This record gives sequence, C-alpha cells and structure tokens, in this order.
Amino acid sequence: MHSVSGFFLIVTFFIIGLSILAVYTTTLATEFGLTKDDMQISSLTHLMKSMDWENDYNEEKIGERILMAQLDDLNITLHGNFTKNNVSEIENNFAMYKSHLDILEGSQTANGSLLNLKYKAESEYDRFLQSQRG
Repeated sequence: MHSVSGFFLIVTFFIIGLSILAVYTTTLATEFGLTKDDMQISSLTHLMKSMDWENDYNEEKIGERILMAQLDDLNITLHGNFTKNNVSEIENNFAMYKSHLDILEGSQTANGSLLNLKYKAESEYDRFLQSQRG
C-alpha cells in the first residue's frame, strides 16, 4: 500500500510541476508577444512620421517649383510688353513670390521651411533611436 501511495505522490508532483511550467511558459510567451506588439507599434509610428515628413518635403519642393515657374513667367512679362497700369500689379506679385521663396528657404525656426522640415525629421529619428535603445 505504501508503494502505491508513493507512486501517486510522485505522479501528483510531476503533474503539479508540469502545470507550473505550463503557466510560466504561457506568461513568458504573453510578455514576449506584448513586447513584439510594442516594437511593431513604434516602428509603424516611425514609418508614418517619416512618410508624413516626406509628404511635407515633397509639398514644399512642388511649391518651390511652382513659385519658380511663376517668377519665370513674371520675368517674361517684364521683358515683354507692359504698361504703367500693370506695373504695380507686377511689383505686388513679385513681392509675394519673393516672400514665399524667402519662407521656403528660411531658417530652421521658420515654420514650413525646408530646413525646419529637415530638423523635425532628424529630431524624430533621434527620439526613435533613443526609444529603441532605452
């Protein structure tokens, strides 16, 4: 009788050990799954921010090309026939185009300038790298 109860005791401890191991591995797998999800979320966030920056950059470059084309058109108009009546209109248009180009090529702190977009992208990238390290 003693050997039978010892056998059941060993089987019981084995089943309890397997149950504890199963709970531990399930918990560990869940933690790794959450870590994986966090990494995927941060990488997708970085991807979306970089795509947003690229779209802003392309928008600014297209704006610059449009303004340069308008300036070329203005230059052609200035070299062509013009009267004193439309000189003030031409001067106003030229001043407007010049101010847009100044903003576009402005400093790092000017909102909408190419340097400002570059600075924002670099700072976002640095924050992303720090979050991946830390």
